[in-house]
Amino acid sequence: MGMFKNEGEASVSVKKEKTEARRDEILDALDALYKKSQYCNVTVKDIAAYTSFSRPSIYNYFRTIQEIFLGLLTRECNRCVDDLQAIIDDHDQLDADGLASALAHVFDNHQTMLRIQSNNLNEIEEQSRLECLVEFKTAMKCEFDTFDACLKKFLPGMTDEKCQEIRFQFFPYLNGVYSYAHHTDKQVKAMDIVGTPHPEVAVYQLVYSLFAKLLQP
Repeated sequence: MGMFKNEGEASVSVKKEKTEARRDEILDALDALYKKSQYCNVTVKDIAAYTSFSRPSIYNYFRTIQEIFLGLLTRECNRCVDDLQAIIDDHDQLDADGLASALAHVFDNHQTMLRIQSNNLNEIEEQSRLECLVEFKTAMKCEFDTFDACLKKFLPGMTDEKCQEIRFQFFPYLNGVYSYAHHTDKQVKAMDIVGTPHPEVAVYQLVYSLFAKLLQP
């Protein structure tokens, strides 16, 4: 009986690994296509052409193109959590400026996440199944919790209330950072016509400058 149970568990595990590998192939394709195109121009047909999948087979894993974007965003959030945790694990001490720099580097390294969050996030969430949205919100909660843990480890006297105050100022700001750091040619042309300055600024600079202010005692 035990042998059959172990074989059954192994079979389920292998099936789960294959499913995750196929989902990752789809997400990898979207990631590559999104780097070269705009949100509104990427289709399931494009992803099928980029992978070994047919369009109908992609729908076995994701119901809509928005759901694929949400899957990519969820994966990026989880990777961001890993990088935030690495700050905690790799440093015994950081002053406020050092922590601001470390955090800015983390978010600068996850610009796909920032880009998706700055473009049509409400539509992406609304056009995805509840279970997919719950998976994303779980990743976001983990990101918030790990962010708070960073603050509490390195900044003496950091309370839950202060962590929440910093989060409420930082994360809404973060959703607009990508658009300020990456203007399209059409946006630049329009700003030139109306005389709006558009200095070049990196994501790291934008994130670091806010953290440098928020993390001061």
